[in-house]
Amino acid sequence: MRRHGPLSAPPLVWTAAEEDVDLETTDPARRRHSDPHRRRWVSPHYYCSSQTTSNTCASYNDKRKKVVYCRVLLTRVHSLRTQLTLAFSRAVTAVFSVFSIFAFLSVYADAMLAAVAFLLFCVSESVRSFPTTEQPKLIDLTYPLNNETIYWPGAQTFRHPEVFAGETENGYYYSAYNFLSAEHGGTHLDAPIHFAEGKETTDQISLQRMIGEGCVIDVSRKADADRDYQITVTDITDWEGRHGRTIDHCIVMFRTDWSKRWPDRKAYLGTDEMNVTLLHFPGIHPTTAKWIVDNRRLVKMVGLDTASLDYGPSTLFETHRTLLGQNIPGLENLMNLDKLPEVGANVIALPMKIEGGSGGPIRVIAIDGQTGYSRCDRLQSAALFASSPSLPLFCISLIASLCLFTRA
Repeated sequence: MRRHGPLSAPPLVWTAAEEDVDLETTDPARRRHSDPHRRRWVSPHYYCSSQTTSNTCASYNDKRKKVVYCRVLLTRVHSLRTQLTLAFSRAVTAVFSVFSIFAFLSVYADAMLAAVAFLLFCVSESVRSFPTTEQPKLIDLTYPLNNETIYWPGAQTFRHPEVFAGETENGYYYSAYNFLSAEHGGTHLDAPIHFAEGKETTDQISLQRMIGEGCVIDVSRKADADRDYQITVTDITDWEGRHGRTIDHCIVMFRTDWSKRWPDRKAYLGTDEMNVTLLHFPGIHPTTAKWIVDNRRLVKMVGLDTASLDYGPSTLFETHRTLLGQNIPGLENLMNLDKLPEVGANVIALPMKIEGGSGGPIRVIAIDGQTGYSRCDRLQSAALFASSPSLPLFCISLIASLCLFTRA
């Protein structure tokens, strides 16, 4: 039989689990065997009996401590290795994520910028809809009808005879007048049927066409230098280049500042005689009208602050025939175009609803509530902002794109 001596005990007799034994304590209650077949209290000196010397017991306890400490150290090393592995995995994942994001951006850059532009546009529209105490500026673009109103040579001038004005027999005031006027005089509308058979009459023009954003193209310097100046395609494309947009969906108005000559008939028409061959004032070149109907068919209306869409010396009225032939109405004898921004004002042009009319007197007003900053300009600014290389934009673009493609 093997003796339970101090040299043979450590490898054979120690049965308590390491995690259940506190080597530093001397409390017997804390040194309990974990062996289910030997559930009993063990004396701290069980292995250090009278047969063993104190030096042997101390050596044995030191060995046990080293074993436990080595196991603890190995556990900590294993934990550290696990943490390092996890950190390395996260770093690799982050690197691949960055490359994936850049790959995503390179593939979906256009869609991302479109999403950001749309997002910023919605934000600008929301801010725009906030209640405000600032009132929009209303600008009247219409001349009053009176004895000074300028009409085309030979046309019926304005007459406003009194029917009654005064106190009635029953003691109340009453007034009424008749008026007589040609369709085409003062600030008025040219309906398509004016120069195109079978096209829309005054009462058939849709309200959608009579209301829209006003685009003011300034040619006043050129007109001042040449009173027979004809507006060119370059005047339009230069305007579009400055504003980064086209004239589609707009009520286009050419500003010549000819309204400053109103109501001086000779200064305005070039003659005070009733002779159409002596007329001299700016107008739209026929080539420009043809370019508009070929390339900007979505234009709502075309107007200017002179007596006619065609320039004064015209005898064939090709500009009228081209524009009206495509159901694009004309506005003539406008005023106050110099008070409008080139973009941003909303224009309302409502003519007298004359059934079967070729035109008629019209009230044209502009609502300048955008301070020259139109919806199209806001969208353009949003797109330009979306293309700028800034960190906030990158974040917004990424979020917007992810939301867009997630929903899709």
